[in-house]
Amino acid sequence: MNNLILPSGYISESIFAKEQKLIFQDTWQFVGFVNDLANHNDFVTRLIGGKPIVIQNFKGELRAFVNICRHRHSAIQCSAKGNRHLSCPYHGWTYDSCGVARGIPNKDDFDINDFDNLSSITLLSYRVDTCGSFVFIASKNQTKSLEEHLGESRFFLAEISNSFGEKVDEFKLLKKSNWKICIENTLDSYHVDVVHKTSLANIIAQEQVKIIQQPHSHTIINLSENSDRRRCKINSLLADRPCKFNGYIHHLIFPNLTIATTQGTSFSVQSFEPIAAGLTQFTTSVFEVDYNSCPKAISTALAKQVAKYNRQVFLEDQIVCESVQQGLEKSEDSHPGLMNIKESRILSFQSAYNEIMFNHEFIKNRVNNENICI
Repeated sequence: MNNLILPSGYISESIFAKEQKLIFQDTWQFVGFVNDLANHNDFVTRLIGGKPIVIQNFKGELRAFVNICRHRHSAIQCSAKGNRHLSCPYHGWTYDSCGVARGIPNKDDFDINDFDNLSSITLLSYRVDTCGSFVFIASKNQTKSLEEHLGESRFFLAEISNSFGEKVDEFKLLKKSNWKICIENTLDSYHVDVVHKTSLANIIAQEQVKIIQQPHSHTIINLSENSDRRRCKINSLLADRPCKFNGYIHHLIFPNLTIATTQGTSFSVQSFEPIAAGLTQFTTSVFEVDYNSCPKAISTALAKQVAKYNRQVFLEDQIVCESVQQGLEKSEDSHPGLMNIKESRILSFQSAYNEIMFNHEFIKNRVNNENICI
């Protein structure tokens, strides 16, 4: 198999450094939800491509900047999220919606030449855009609009956003594995019967269709007969839910965002933040279906049940992802591994990855069958 990611691609710090620039700094990245930034001065902070970023609401307008004060390099917003002015906690420098330092205590004590060049006291900015409930940022090097990056996936994000109710759970795991291993694991239905035999394998049956619109992909998986019967009552109680899907839906937004739902009765959103070549911060959020059109007590209880169930599945995945990482680090084998048709979404992911990292064609005929559209 030519052009698959080699074992070194999961353990090399030099490749990881290249990814930070090409994959994460220069492409559109999911950073949070609109509701997290609904009010003036609401903010979230993220580590994107190794750079600390703050995304903040300025009177209804979302802006993103490198989260480092231009004075003495302190972090400006020190929490994962909150509500406060964009003001450095060290010396009180305060920045406006353009990232310019407008509030500088004791400004007259500085050499006036320090402020001749406005860029020297202006935060580096990023592009910000939204699709439904999802907020994305990209560096100024990214020439594509968010709409162009998302392609057909923007319709899916907009549709499910209409169903999002309250967030009922947020769960984090620090996985001792490369971010690509974590992503590929979520795209792989081949492992379900072995790794998730007491959990996910009891719910889903077989994949109905894969839709690959690179760099993103989408799959619909039929529910097992027993699961389908059990969910008949749930579906009747939530009959007025905004989105109704058949089966289990799993969607990848390249490079590191996944969304899953079973029949549109609740929604889970996962992000995979690369920390080092062998370390990934995993975060999952579960949303109940919009209670304005569904009984809230039922939708909340169902979402909490899904959150508990998800935690079991993700802990099972953590074990195998870390096992793969250990194998790659200890093996001297340069063989990239083998793929079967159930792993075709991994092939698509690696194709998109390789196109950005190495700018060469991927073997697409490996996934050429009637259930796959490329």
